[in-house]
Amino acid sequence: NSHIEQWRELFQELPEVKDRELHVPLKAAITLNQSGASQQQNGAQIREPIPEDLQPIVANDSRAQLLMIWNEGGAGKTSLAIEIARWAMGGKLASGALLPILLDLQNHATDLAESLKNQLSFIDADITIDNVRDLLKQRRLLVIVDHFSECTGDQQRWLLAQCHPSNLSLLLLTSRQNEKAKFLGWKSHEIRPERLQDADLLRFFEYYLDARSKQVATCQSTPQATIPLLSAEDQVRTRDLLERMVGNKPITVLLACMVIDKTIEHIQEGRVDLLPSSVPDLMLNYVERMSNKIPLDDQYLDLVGVPKIFVDSALIQTILKALALAAHEQEDHAYKPQKIGRAHV
Repeated sequence: NSHIEQWRELFQELPEVKDRELHVPLKAAITLNQSGASQQQNGAQIREPIPEDLQPIVANDSRAQLLMIWNEGGAGKTSLAIEIARWAMGGKLASGALLPILLDLQNHATDLAESLKNQLSFIDADITIDNVRDLLKQRRLLVIVDHFSECTGDQQRWLLAQCHPSNLSLLLLTSRQNEKAKFLGWKSHEIRPERLQDADLLRFFEYYLDARSKQVATCQSTPQATIPLLSAEDQVRTRDLLERMVGNKPITVLLACMVIDKTIEHIQEGRVDLLPSSVPDLMLNYVERMSNKIPLDDQYLDLVGVPKIFVDSALIQTILKALALAAHEQEDHAYKPQKIGRAHV
């Protein structure tokens, strides 16, 4: 129990987790192999995932189990993976708590168990590789690999070589593509977060805004006096902004959050006239915010044979604009988003 509490504190301080303290349940296409479907989409149930969905996966030790959360960027994959990690620590997936570990593929050791040992040594300096292997066999560890599709080829090959069912029998993976074909010998289960549209978008808007208001009140130590971050008039203004930007098209949860957060920020600062007017403006604004979070020492691109290049927000935005234009302006001159090859760039 003391290890669980120590790990919970460390886990909550991870940047990936701190950035996702607020989780809004979202509908997803769920395919768990053994479940029937009341609402079908390619054999999947369309609903919000719950801990009970995953309990049979954790309990089934007859085969190695792969739970894959996959869809496009900004769909809410990492947020859901972090929420599942919280379920694991809270004892909602098994009779006891599981320790979730966000596997560090950038600084991995030679062996998977050794990599996990290095990460677990923060709560138990005396833990051994044999201890880790025992925990893996007993399914007391929930290994999480985030952004698998964005990992380098070497990182993916290392993971696939280590993820033999005899070494690891429970894995949670997020990716922009369906990667189950790469995990031979695993029983795979899929959760594919849905885009937001119409009633679901309105429900998300209200839920997210209420959760943000409570979050702010808690930080200010006044949870009993939760004040909406947006007035009724400003909420209408924000919904109108969303509608102007995307119309009736389904959008990702990231885009919805960006619109709401940006509106809150501008209204609180009295800059309503400067609200982004289009999705590209919003995306460039988001890139600028994310770029400003990167430590100065990490903003240099060190390439062999050339001087270091300082990659600031302005350069990143220029590159993104060039890529967007190249992706739209191709040989057919259709000016529609499409895939683009490196040679064309």
